[in-house]
Amino acid sequence: MRRMVKVSVIVPVYNGEKYIREAIDNILNQSYKDFEVIVIDDGSKDNTLSIIKEYAGKIRWKSQKNKGQASAINEGIKMAKGEYVAYLDADDVCMPQRLEIQVKYLDEHPDVGLVYSSFCQVNSIGKIQRIIKAVPYDHFVLLQKDYIARSAVMHRKKCLDKVGLFDEGITGDDDWDMWIRISEKFGVDYVERPLVKYRVHGEQISLVRSKKLAYRRYTTMRIVEKACARRKNSFWLKIKLLRAKVERKIGETFPILDKNSFARIWRGADIVLDWMERTLIRISMRL
Repeated sequence: MRRMVKVSVIVPVYNGEKYIREAIDNILNQSYKDFEVIVIDDGSKDNTLSIIKEYAGKIRWKSQKNKGQASAINEGIKMAKGEYVAYLDADDVCMPQRLEIQVKYLDEHPDVGLVYSSFCQVNSIGKIQRIIKAVPYDHFVLLQKDYIARSAVMHRKKCLDKVGLFDEGITGDDDWDMWIRISEKFGVDYVERPLVKYRVHGEQISLVRSKKLAYRRYTTMRIVEKACARRKNSFWLKIKLLRAKVERKIGETFPILDKNSFARIWRGADIVLDWMERTLIRISMRL
């Protein structure tokens, strides 16, 4: 039987040969040592799997058919032995004390189920472009937008016993949905110190603009729809859901608005919808 560890670090990867070695080496060299690394290859077609196999004996890994990021993370969770779970996208990098700081925080704050941090945005060669300061946790704000980076999160594994696994039907935005679900049952907090380097580059998984925007409107609608179902008496969430459905309908009816030349028109419509939503929410909170 494999011994228990304090932290399971889950690294999902798809066609990540350019960065996966740096990500793994970085974790293995953390100042904190009581952890395991679980790498899930999501059907890569490049040299990723060969690189992963070089770390046999130092990490645990699994390769599966391409099913999406959420599925890869879920497989990692099923393999995890740690009391705490941390995530790292294959093209991101942890600061040397990332695990040490987040473990200490969770150990000292038993009422907190999930902790996240600020992060540095870096380019393809790892040069820091800017520091993104962590926004203090607010359940209302979290339902408006996803401001918690997956690679900056560590949470207690028992959180998943209560809320379940990542939703594979909204892969890509599945982390936003998960943070909302955890926040409904556990305390959430942050550390202001940047603990991760989040890489922005041209090789990241993405769809063409119109398909990407359409998919994001769909996942936003689904995430709010699920939250609304869990919080049956939340009038302001019903307003949020109405807005999400209207946005999706506009996008489906007038896909031309997603073209770059019509972006200004879409932003205008978005401003109007945003104003209507905020006004209705303010009114509902006064009633």
